[in-house]
Amino acid sequence: MDSMKRCLRQFLITLDFLHTEARIIHTGEPWQPITFAAQVLIRIFSDLQPKNLLLPVDDVATFKEMEEDECKNPSPRKVLKDRSIYSMRGLPLPKGGLPLICDFGEARVINEEGHTDDIMPDIYRAPEVVMHMKWNVKVDIWSTAMVAWDLVAPQPMFDRRHPETGEPDDRYLIAQFAAILGPPPVEFWSQSKLCQAFWDENGSWKNVVPLPEISLEKLAAAIEGEDVPGFLRFLRRILRWLPEQRPTTEELIYDPWLLAGLGSGSQGQITADEDPRSVS
Repeated sequence: MDSMKRCLRQFLITLDFLHTEARIIHTGEPWQPITFAAQVLIRIFSDLQPKNLLLPVDDVATFKEMEEDECKNPSPRKVLKDRSIYSMRGLPLPKGGLPLICDFGEARVINEEGHTDDIMPDIYRAPEVVMHMKWNVKVDIWSTAMVAWDLVAPQPMFDRRHPETGEPDDRYLIAQFAAILGPPPVEFWSQSKLCQAFWDENGSWKNVVPLPEISLEKLAAAIEGEDVPGFLRFLRRILRWLPEQRPTTEELIYDPWLLAGLGSGSQGQITADEDPRSVS
C-alpha cells in the first residue's frame, strides 16, 4: 500500500500540472508563442490506465545484463529481404523510481464547453462517458481511482461483460455503478435521455438488469496493507456521479490518507519541505 501511495502522489502531481499550470500557458497571451511541448501538456489525458505508466530504470546495469543475455540467448526473429522482425524482450521490473505518464495519443485539449466523443478504456469509463453526456477534465479524476484500485486489487473494480455471454454490455456496467455509488442525483440522470432507460422519473432503478449485491467494502476484501478503510474513503471522494463533485488534483494531493506517512509539521500541518509536490 505504501508503494502505491508513493506512485499515486507522483501521478497526481503530474495531473495537477497538466490540468492547471499547462492550461495557464495555453490561455495566456503573454506566453506566446506556444511551443509544441506546451500544446501537448494542455490536454485532458483520457486514456489513464496502469499500462500508460512507465517506471524509470535508475540502474543502467540492467541494460548491460539484457545485452549480455541477448548475446548468449538471441531473441527469436523473422528475417525478411528488407528487414528483420524481432520478438520483444521483457525488461526486468525496476526496483525504484517514480512513474511517468506516457501515451498521449488520446489526449484532448481542455475547453469550457466540454467534449462528447467516446473515450477511455471500457472498464475505466466514467459514468458521464458511458451515458453519452458532456465530459470534462474530471474524467481524469475518475481514472485516478481506477488506476489506484488496479495497483492494489486483484480484480478491476468494474466489469462491463455480460455475466453469461462474456460480451461487452453497458447495462451491467451501469448497474455496477448504481450498486457501488448508490442512486444518481436528479442533476445527473436528467441530463441524458439514455438515463431514462435505467431510472424512472423518481430516480428509481428500472431493473433493466439486476443490481449486483456488491459494495466497495466487499470488493476490497482481498486488498492487503495498512489503512484499507482510509483508501476506501479516498476512493469515495472520487466515485461520484456528478463530475463537479469530484475533487481536483490538488485536493487529492493533500488528502489525509495520501499524506499519511510523509510526516507533519506543527499542529498537524505539513511543512514546505514536506510538501508532496516537492517529493522526488
